Amino acid sequence: MRNKNDNQLMAPLWLMYPNISNGSIGWRMGYGEGYAMDFYLWFDNLKEDEKKNYMEMFPKPKRWEIDDSIYQHNDYWTYTWQKDGKPEYDLNNLISDYKSGKNLEYIYFWGHHPKKDGGITKSCFSQWWKSSFDVGHAKYLFMEQYMMAEKARLFGDKEIEGKIMSCNNPNEIKGLGRKVRGFDENIWNNIKYS
Repeated sequence: MRNKNDNQLMAPLWLMYPNISNGSIGWRMGYGEGYAMDFYLWFDNLKEDEKKNYMEMFPKPKRWEIDDSIYQHNDYWTYTWQKDGKPEYDLNNLISDYKSGKNLEYIYFWGHHPKKDGGITKSCFSQWWKSSFDVGHAKYLFMEQYMMAEKARLFGDKEIEGKIMSCNNPNEIKGLGRKVRGFDENIWNNIKYS
């Protein structure tokens, strides 16, 4: 499994350029094009068992495959992770697993700050954990900002969306998310897990 630079593995597209979504023009005419060409030339030359091993090591992200699992409300649309936007796992799954005696491992975490020495703890699972990422052309500071901005977009509240995107405090962002005009809980429940 060597590439043209004699490295053993090439990173998959979604790890090398996580801000370029599958199907984006960025893979055909943008800065991801050269890497994508090199990657596919390398990957296509692997033996079938090497391809299988590679895909087990680097499974495609949930939304990497382009399909028609789309939810639309007015001018807003998004891909859904699960059929009909319902979560794959919920409280009923947990209760059932517990009652059946399944050995469950829990991860307890609280807070959203690194340790004083800068180390990462389980608090990195918080939606308020600061770790910037891009989705398309939008840059987010933490997951709470992404979720509340999408909520504002879903209900067409551009004013609140703008405030959310310019804010850097997760608690304030959560409060702004509660002020989204036109909010409908039934619509939100159809999409919030996507």
